Amino acid sequence: DLVQDCRHARAHVLAGDATDRDILRLAGVERARQIFALCPADSTNCEIAAQVRQIRARSPNSAQTGPLLCHVHLSDVDLRSSLQPVFARNNSGVTLRFFDLFDLEARRLLREDLPVDGRGIAADDPRHAHLVILGFGRMGRALAMRAAQVGHFANGSRLRISVIDRKAELQEAALLFRYPQFRDVCDLDFYNLEAETPQTRDLLTQWCCDQGTVCSVAVCFDNEPRALEMALQLQ
Repeated sequence: DLVQDCRHARAHVLAGDATDRDILRLAGVERARQIFALCPADSTNCEIAAQVRQIRARSPNSAQTGPLLCHVHLSDVDLRSSLQPVFARNNSGVTLRFFDLFDLEARRLLREDLPVDGRGIAADDPRHAHLVILGFGRMGRALAMRAAQVGHFANGSRLRISVIDRKAELQEAALLFRYPQFRDVCDLDFYNLEAETPQTRDLLTQWCCDQGTVCSVAVCFDNEPRALEMALQLQ
């Protein structure tokens, strides 16, 4: 859908498999200075990075072209930590940087649009922060992780995170498998509910009316129209 916009911006658009060496060569990998691998699947982006390294390693002009910086999108933070030292050991002149767009957006959201402490929780403030997350997909997980890291307040209260998801039990197990100490830094509760149910509405009403909390609600459905509809319903 954005092909015409790209061409208007004088960007070349190639249709093909981004892991195919011929396509990558046609895109100019051998003479590029920076590459961004932004496919939805982490495995695809890793394959792109591997192919790029091999192409540059075998290119007779790689020394003249100079170093290449390859930005690779990986949503799995553990995979990023594991692959960084592996990919660092190479002589191809390719430097890899792993990042997660969802994590970057979660940081921005908590810093600018949805700080969990609202306008701030002072040392003598008896309230505590409560973050409610509807939908625990990639954005929901990133938001919970970042909130747990920054959720420290002057009055010493613990951050509370409540997650509502149709597969809450599986999501909770997966999170605690990767981060078994998660509950050491915040209070975490999962609710196995559909978002559009009376039970969810009752919970949200109860939490938002609690005068002892600073309550924030983040709608993190992967389906954007559904997320917008839910946000309008909440208003």
